[in-house]
Amino acid sequence: MVSNITNRHLLCAVVVTGALTNTGLTYAAEDAPTGAGEDSNVAQLAEITVTAQKQRQSLQEVPLSIAAVSSEELERKAINGLGDMTVPGVNVSYNVRATVAIRGISSGFNSSFDQSVPLFLDNVYFGKSVMSQIGLFDLERVEVLRGPQAIFFGKNAVAGAFSVVTRRPGHEFSADLSASYDFEAQEQIYRGGVTLPANDTLSFRVAGNYESMQGWLDNTVLGGHDPQQHEKDARVSML
Repeated sequence: MVSNITNRHLLCAVVVTGALTNTGLTYAAEDAPTGAGEDSNVAQLAEITVTAQKQRQSLQEVPLSIAAVSSEELERKAINGLGDMTVPGVNVSYNVRATVAIRGISSGFNSSFDQSVPLFLDNVYFGKSVMSQIGLFDLERVEVLRGPQAIFFGKNAVAGAFSVVTRRPGHEFSADLSASYDFEAQEQIYRGGVTLPANDTLSFRVAGNYESMQGWLDNTVLGGHDPQQHEKDARVSML
């Protein structure tokens, strides 16, 4: 079970990152205007690419209410799960059970129902609310779609949908690794991934995530600390 952790208790963290190539960026700078030299002071806006309509499009071209979060922003803000994201109109809570609501619409606490806000991991449908606790690692971006999404995501997405896009294998070798530690909660997080090209047309990517936390609250009744978290994830993809 994944707990919803905030950064208010983070006293010290050590992050080590490395990358041999730069792949899978969601934000791409637009081409410079014609005639603009290297010393030009013309401001360039970043183009956000989404796949909310089953094809790669600029966010400005999609007639939907979408909040797109890139992999860089996920890492910078230490977002480990959907509950850590702050998106207007979206509420993810883990009280009695995991519940997801967009614009106040949800399926309640009944875990046997398919939720009004499903999760799509690389277009694979997950309708139970417990899947909102999935760990976010080695991603290209997360798209939060507000409002009914029956046309592209099915009739169950009556309030909206989460579309999680993982990082794709590339045609060049690349590797990345990150590590962090919270002294107060004794939380340690290790994440990494490697892309292994087999030939000109076949490539693999292996990614893993390990999280462990002993908690920052003293449990005076049962002893020990809460909340505790232990999670291991692995993903293998082929292109």
